[in-house]
Amino acid sequence: MVNKKSVTALCREINKSTGDIVSYLVKKDINDSDAFMLQIRGRMNPELEYFATLLDPEEEDFEDALSMLKEREPDYESLKMIGVVRL
Repeated sequence: MVNKKSVTALCREINKSTGDIVSYLVKKDINDSDAFMLQIRGRMNPELEYFATLLDPEEEDFEDALSMLKEREPDYESLKMIGVVRL
C-alpha cells in the first residue's frame, strides 16, 4: 500500500498596525480548489501570504517552517529546501 502524503496550507500574516508577524496552520488535506482560493485571498489581502507543504504537522521540520515564516525577511530558498512553497 502506498502511503499518500497530504498537502497542508500555512499562512504568514503581518499585522498592518503593529507590524507583528504570525504564522500558523490553515488547513490540512487541501485540494486544488482550496489552494486556488488561498492564492486569490493572498492577492486581495497583501498582509496574508499562503504556503503549501507535505510536511506532517507532527514533524520537527514543520515547527522549523513556522518559525522561519515568522522572520521579518524569510529565506524562501531555505523554506523550499525543507518542502515549503508559496502558493
